Amino acid sequence: RRFHREYFGPSGLVITIVGGVRAERVLDLVASTLGQWKTKQRREMPDLPKLKPLKKSRRVEVRLEGKAQSELVIGTAGPSRYDEDYLAAAMGNSILGRFGLMGRIGEAVRVSAGLAYYAYSAISGGPGPGPWQVVAGVNPKDESRAIEIVQKEIKRFTSRRVSEEELFENKANFIGRLPMQLESNEGVAGAISTIERYSLGLDYYQRYQNLITGVTRDQILAVGKRYLDPERLAVAIAGPDGGGV
Repeated sequence: RRFHREYFGPSGLVITIVGGVRAERVLDLVASTLGQWKTKQRREMPDLPKLKPLKKSRRVEVRLEGKAQSELVIGTAGPSRYDEDYLAAAMGNSILGRFGLMGRIGEAVRVSAGLAYYAYSAISGGPGPGPWQVVAGVNPKDESRAIEIVQKEIKRFTSRRVSEEELFENKANFIGRLPMQLESNEGVAGAISTIERYSLGLDYYQRYQNLITGVTRDQILAVGKRYLDPERLAVAIAGPDGGGV
């Protein structure tokens, strides 16, 4: 209760309502239910602490009884949603481990090497730096080999520009999937909330296509070098005893 009193309040609150409702009615409902909401003891949100990057890769293993598969999470800190290079990072992540059969990571770890039940990369920028990570499910005996391949792909991603074909296909995917994301009330509400939360501007989705087409191969290489270092990764493994043997 104390935490709720101190950190929950109307200041900075964003309410997004989408659907078959009249704006006037919604405003009346919000005013009647939340209009008198006041907090006397609310604290200011603390500043996010500055991240301390790893000086070298760190590996942590948790061994669990009764498990047949090992889960790998290999990553580092990525950009915040406020960073100017966030879209370049998101595009790069798509090429690295999302597009098609989970990008380069999926092709290398799952398709070519046959080591993973699934393998992909993910980026999650919020108000502060979010994780940029690779996730894979593998046979316990293949843990080390899968990690080596992921490190190799990250090294390739941060040392050479992505191909023109990769960039073209991923740009088309980013632009083409937007209408589908906005087909539902939930999708529209999420888009509006994102615009408001991160101060993207009400014309963000009008500018979206130009923002995406403006991402370059050099920008993706630069953002990869900025955030990803194959020699400074956090590696977490959860799986049965005997993994990596």
